[in-house]
Amino acid sequence: MATEPSSDSDLRIVEALEEYQRSSLDVLRDNRGNPEAAVKGLVDLHIEWTAGDPDLARLVAAGRHGAMAGPLGPRLQESNGRWMGELREWLDHERESSQLPCGSLAILHAVVFAPTQEISKLWLAGLLPRGLEDYRRPLADAAWAGITASGR
Repeated sequence: MATEPSSDSDLRIVEALEEYQRSSLDVLRDNRGNPEAAVKGLVDLHIEWTAGDPDLARLVAAGRHGAMAGPLGPRLQESNGRWMGELREWLDHERESSQLPCGSLAILHAVVFAPTQEISKLWLAGLLPRGLEDYRRPLADAAWAGITASGR
């Protein structure tokens, strides 16, 4: 029987997600005008974030939905809204400057964040034959290929 996460766990999850969001926006800002480096940097960030603190990554993966449903849900919703707004601004800027072939937030999530999160979850569960770092370049290359293909 699963137990409800404690409010301390929820706070830790929310704070970790807020820091992750800030870090991802830093990647985009640091690579403004170079969307390929930004997209690949987002993959790098997630791999480094997961490998850097696997226990926290497991906590976030297992408890993020519970934290959203709890008393800290409004804070997390607000943070998510700001983050997604800044992702949209970045996408719009890069698309308008002819640097990015695709400006869809849904595509960005589907081809950059989702595969990287899934590989990370498999690694955290001990289900990959190699270390997480071995998947970094293939994931980054696939993310960029997905972004460029989706803009055709």
